[in-house]
Amino acid sequence: RTVTSVADIACLLALMFKYSCEHSRIIVYQGGISYTNLDLKSGTILDNMHSIKAIPNKSETKNFQIESGGDLPRCSLLNIQLERELYDNLVLLSSGVKNNDIEFMKEWLSVYRTHINEQLLFVNVDLSANESDLVGNSTFENENDICIAGFSDSILRFVAERGNKGQLMYV
Repeated sequence: RTVTSVADIACLLALMFKYSCEHSRIIVYQGGISYTNLDLKSGTILDNMHSIKAIPNKSETKNFQIESGGDLPRCSLLNIQLERELYDNLVLLSSGVKNNDIEFMKEWLSVYRTHINEQLLFVNVDLSANESDLVGNSTFENENDICIAGFSDSILRFVAERGNKGQLMYV
């Protein structure tokens, strides 16, 4: 089976980041519900990809939170701030961020950088674009905010090289 949907690509990329980073968290967000603290099996990325894609269909899933409005897991992001979790990179894999979510994300990034990590690298990857491109940064103000449209090996390499100490070079 081939990887063709935006959800497939996002899931695959998230797992690649997870497997290559020392400390990471995957938040799966779909239809107003975010799923956190995912139990990944020891196995291949593809095995875990199928497990993650099946999560929204599992009635016994316990690690979920109902989110309010928008296309971002706002409550999960706010919890990261409240728990003062230190991350060097935040990669948002989506099929585009809508205007009301852009304002929330800008405010979230400002608060996170002020109180937790001023050097946070934020990469917003719109996987729904047909062509890969580094998008002009008019949406976000910080030099550590990167907006990318589409996906290719060169985009992954760019994100890896921008990360602290080449954390994602393995991917």
